[in-house]
Amino acid sequence: MDISNSSQKNNSDSISKTSQNQAQGLLKGTVFIDNKPAPGTKIAVKGISDSFLTDSNGVFSIKAEVGDTLLVTNVESRTMKMVPVERISYTTVLLEGNIVELDEVILVEKRQEEALELVNTGYASYDRNRLGYAVATISDDDVSAIETTGGDAIRNKVAGVNVDRQGYTGAPGGLAKTEIRGRNSINMDSNALIVVDGIPLKRSSTETNMTTGATSSTIENFSMIDPGNIKNVTVLKGLAATNQWGSEGANGVILITTKTGGGTSGNTGGNKKVDRARLKNNIYEESEEWNGENDSPILKALSSTTAIEEAYDTYLTLRNYNSEDPTFYLDAFSYFQNRDKKLASRIISNLLESNPDSIEVLRTVAMALATVNDYDSEIKVNQQLLSNVPNEVNAHLNNALALVESGGPQKGLDALIAMEKGTKNASLSTSGISKTLNREIKNLLYRHAGKVNISNVDSKFHGNIKYKARLVFEWNRPGAEFELQFVNPQNRFFKWRHTTNDLGERIGSEIQDNYRIEEFEFAGDVLGKWVFNAQSLEDLSDKSTVPLLLKCTIYTDFGYPSQQKEEILLHFNKNGEKRMFKTLQVN
Repeated sequence: MDISNSSQKNNSDSISKTSQNQAQGLLKGTVFIDNKPAPGTKIAVKGISDSFLTDSNGVFSIKAEVGDTLLVTNVESRTMKMVPVERISYTTVLLEGNIVELDEVILVEKRQEEALELVNTGYASYDRNRLGYAVATISDDDVSAIETTGGDAIRNKVAGVNVDRQGYTGAPGGLAKTEIRGRNSINMDSNALIVVDGIPLKRSSTETNMTTGATSSTIENFSMIDPGNIKNVTVLKGLAATNQWGSEGANGVILITTKTGGGTSGNTGGNKKVDRARLKNNIYEESEEWNGENDSPILKALSSTTAIEEAYDTYLTLRNYNSEDPTFYLDAFSYFQNRDKKLASRIISNLLESNPDSIEVLRTVAMALATVNDYDSEIKVNQQLLSNVPNEVNAHLNNALALVESGGPQKGLDALIAMEKGTKNASLSTSGISKTLNREIKNLLYRHAGKVNISNVDSKFHGNIKYKARLVFEWNRPGAEFELQFVNPQNRFFKWRHTTNDLGERIGSEIQDNYRIEEFEFAGDVLGKWVFNAQSLEDLSDKSTVPLLLKCTIYTDFGYPSQQKEEILLHFNKNGEKRMFKTLQVN
């Protein structure tokens, strides 16, 4: 039996079935309470006695017509909401627990009034439009979790600001040797003044003996500034700096506001705040808890075979007893992934055949197919996913990238540009992935220069970006909770926690706008050995639920002729499971 053809047939049948369901008014969607799928939530159409409960993934399906109102109720969480039906398409319903609300929520775009943009000048904050001079600002959104020093957080982000590259984590230099508008003094310090939470730091100094011409330097150490604790940065130049800071600001001023606001001075009295900017307790010690491999019984059974044919026969036998378990297919896929990509593609297609209408399965299969370079099948699955969820941002992005890899760079470029311009789909919001989208367009133009028509491409995409390494993470479950850990060459680790407690507002936006992606780039002094770990913080007790998947795309020498790409797919079988998934040498 040709499983690939069977999968294609099932895909076509499912697409036709979906169109028919939409014509009949079958409304599908997912309910989230406090950013987590809400099983057992009651769904009813106002005025009709029949009601339905969401499944273990919070998914529901109910007959409805445009103009109806859904009553969404969860007694356990003491919450309810009325949602008007404006179109028959996949619907996401977000609720907060322990808050009973009767207001109707209409899912239409509303133009927000333009908010004042306040700029910190060191002593006060002013409306940017009324400031009277130009200032440059950097927000925490511009600071990647992979940046390990304060200098990395600012370098190459503001024109005319030159941050020394000698500094690395724990060493003098870097931010402590920063020049704005170049050196403007022969015998005086030319470094910018660094101010953290209103406290000026002692500057590095360079003195020149005018008789002998000899110079002596004292380089300060600002390694206590944690880029992950930076809330925003304001760069003052020229008159803007001297007006506020006098002669001390003659070389420019860099104002850093931290999230904790604890200051950076050593002795501040008895009420000193705990400040994440002081690097402590983050020395990485490799532990057996960070497993490199999944230790499931399925993998052990497959690993006990001596030939690929024997392993596949074992898979077919085991499938008779595990056909309804998504984790079984993922375990088998991970075994064959690096041994036989065609068999791996066939196995993950079997998961889709057994669950052709599951949105989570479609997302999972599409992610897996990309890692074995089966781009044609990935495109078909993404198209099926989009027929069910038209505003699925990840599916649009991955479909465009798959078109590029399958030999159609022009089609891929057109799809990416349509996403960026907002002409792809009226309900598609790409604001959450704008950084990733812009970089993919720039990189495509660089890699396929001369092979694509760029007459309609905005000039802002014509210059490529270069990084020693770039990591793009994607996950399959909206609202998924996990932690990423990055260990730098100095053996210090930095965490990015994707949880409601840490990133509740962002996760709510991800669920509402249907995107699940984040990326980290290596800028600055990052040479050496890096270790990447991941931990699931999910409840995986329900075997019928698709487990958490993380896909990591690692680009080395990104934007250079020597650019390479590697894709890693992780799935987690246990709650709290820790995986060390990559050791990377950055040269």
